[in-house]
Amino acid sequence: MLTPITENASDFINNFLKVVGSYRRFPDIITIIDQFQKLYEDDKKIVRAEVVSATELDSDQQDRLAKAFEKRVGAAKVIFDTKVDKSLIGGIVIKSSDVIIDGSVRTRINKVKDLLLN
Repeated sequence: MLTPITENASDFINNFLKVVGSYRRFPDIITIIDQFQKLYEDDKKIVRAEVVSATELDSDQQDRLAKAFEKRVGAAKVIFDTKVDKSLIGGIVIKSSDVIIDGSVRTRINKVKDLLLN
């Protein structure tokens, strides 16, 4: 069953699959891989974050934002998942596991509205 996967795989992958099989953990392989990825990224100081903007960000904007966010969180590398939400009106929102930065115009308007109503 694993022959198509293992015939061109590295020794590391083959050994990994043998260990997973010997402990009968194939039903948990997705969880095992996800946990390994998390440990690897923590060790290499790689941070994943979601960036939501009112308009599409070009590659130059994403690169500059990534460099600034790397400095802010002390990461060696940042991997962004970008989305567009026109309801933000303008600005961006960045969410990672530890940090949320909300620089959206919608949030600023809501803060001013709250100040005026209170």
